[in-house]
Parts: sequence; structure tokens; C-alpha cells
Amino acid sequence: MSVYKALILLGILPLLFLTGCGEKPELTAYKENMSLFYTELTASGEILNGILPDSPDAVPLLLEAMDTMDQNFQYLASIEVPEEFSNIEAIADEAASYMAQAASLYHTAYESPEYDEAAASTAVLNYQAAMKRVGYIATLLQGEIPQGADVIMTEGEDTEFEPYSE
Repeated sequence: MSVYKALILLGILPLLFLTGCGEKPELTAYKENMSLFYTELTASGEILNGILPDSPDAVPLLLEAMDTMDQNFQYLASIEVPEEFSNIEAIADEAASYMAQAASLYHTAYESPEYDEAAASTAVLNYQAAMKRVGYIATLLQGEIPQGADVIMTEGEDTEFEPYSE
């Protein structure tokens, strides 16, 4: 799922997953928190898309945007998830871990004395993994099951994983 599809799905989610839920305060709070996450993620995505690669401020803008995205994903992981969506909690935690690793590796790649291509490549993998999980969350909030060759469904609490490293 592309980043843009995930963002679009997250934008319409508040309308979809709360329809017919009544006035449950925890669902209302979750909707508001997810809406804030979506708004911030969209803003960061627009900044990233607006960076001109040849611009002298491209690297500082990239690193600042990645740090902001990392903060947003940490916020996502901290959101209290209502019981109705308990399967999303571990995915949000994974997304936050991947984005933290991506931001860290982008700093490594661009702040080293020489550009570190391996760190940058691994940063991209972590960024993509984080955004893929945002797509999974969007799909689950719509009441659907994520599909794809790389989707593995498990039961239980075993959610151990490691972000990509160099």
C-alpha cells in the first residue's frame, strides 16, 4: 500500500470506524487522537514531498521532518487503544519502532563525515515498514483484514520483532 493510500485511508477512518458506535468516551478519544496523528503525519508527508533534492537545505529539512515523524509515531504508540481495536496496539508499537530506527539511520547517513549509503538504504526500509503498518491500521479500523504475501496473521501476544539495522 502506498504512503498516499495509507494517508487517505487514515483521513476517512474517523468517519468510518465510529459510525454507529454511540457515545463511548474511549472511542471518541481514540478518534480524536487518531485524527491528530493523521493530521500531523499528513503535514510531515507534505514537507517531505516538498523537499527539492538539490536544495542546500534539503538535508536539514529531511532530518527535521523525520524527527517530527518519529515524534508522531511515538504519539501513535502511546494512544490508548479501545478494546474494540486491541489488535492495533502492537502494530502501532511496531510502526513507532520502525520510524524511530528510520529517523536515527537518516541522521547517521547524513551526519557522518561521509554519506553513509548503507544507513540511508536501511533507513528507507524502516520508513517503508512503518508506513506499511499505518496502512495495516487503516485497514483494520475499517473492519477488514490486511492482505498481501508479506502479511502473517498470528494469534496471541507474541509480537517480538526487530527493526531493520545496518
